Amino acid sequence: MKLSVVIPTHNRPEVLRRTLRALVEQTLERERFEVVVVDDGSTEPNRETIRGFEAPYEYRLVEKPQGGLASARNVGADQARGEYLHFMDDDVLPHPDLLRQHLESHEAAQEETAVVGALPYPLEVKMNTFLWYLEQSGHYDLYKHPRKYPGGKPPMPPLNGNSSLSREAFIRIGKYDETFRRYGSEDLDLGYRLDQAGVCFLYNPQAIGYHDHIKKFDQFCIDMETAGESLIQLYHKHPAIRSSKKIDLLEDPLRSLPGKKKLVKIIMTLTLRAPWLLALPRVVVRLAGPFYALRRPLFPFYRWISYYHYAVGMQRGLSATP
Repeated sequence: MKLSVVIPTHNRPEVLRRTLRALVEQTLERERFEVVVVDDGSTEPNRETIRGFEAPYEYRLVEKPQGGLASARNVGADQARGEYLHFMDDDVLPHPDLLRQHLESHEAAQEETAVVGALPYPLEVKMNTFLWYLEQSGHYDLYKHPRKYPGGKPPMPPLNGNSSLSREAFIRIGKYDETFRRYGSEDLDLGYRLDQAGVCFLYNPQAIGYHDHIKKFDQFCIDMETAGESLIQLYHKHPAIRSSKKIDLLEDPLRSLPGKKKLVKIIMTLTLRAPWLLALPRVVVRLAGPFYALRRPLFPFYRWISYYHYAVGMQRGLSATP
């Protein structure tokens, strides 16, 4: 067995079944891959729906009490038999060539490699200004715009919901850290440890998993606060990420920051102290958001509001530190 696809899920049986049905169309020979679904504490009616799925490929369902994404992925990896592990979210619809692209990337690599695939929206999704912002900012696909980063890669290369690595490397590095229970950062933590251990990160834009995850802006802002708190947990574990993840913007005095960060800190500090400053940007986003032609001028408004909520979460995490 070459490749094990590990899919954690929680109370989303129809979303999961759509993903499992899409795996039927893979061009990779069925004897070369297996699928391990880990039900992380779904309710009994939802579990019954999942149990009813019959796959034409090798497939196993593992049920466990709810413990979070990191825990579910670790359980799936423990059950997997493949040489390589492909961690796929339950709302990622695989392109028919997805698994073949991942496996061929590993087999062609000259060094130990983690392969990260692309996460575009499904072709049938009608783009709006907010979804365009998420895509352009690389929120779900940090590798899509390499020119944003020094050296062409994110300073903390994460794994996403369409990523693979060798089973040996995953076990040697220490698996996912199950203490990360909030939204966000468990993938950053594993990616950071892999990077520190010398594992190469390869972005394969042909390994396409369509991210069928449409989120409203209000919910996104709530999630950003949770992700900010989770980031502080990551910071306490890996203090070296302080500058690359912009935690210094909250902790350091203005005079000690480089020029560009000075401006960002001024804006962030003012907004945290006077959140009413966002009243106008919120109105602009609400009124102009439906007009796709305005996506470019709206980009800085989306960024300002979302970064504010991220900073709120970070601030909350820092203040909770003993």
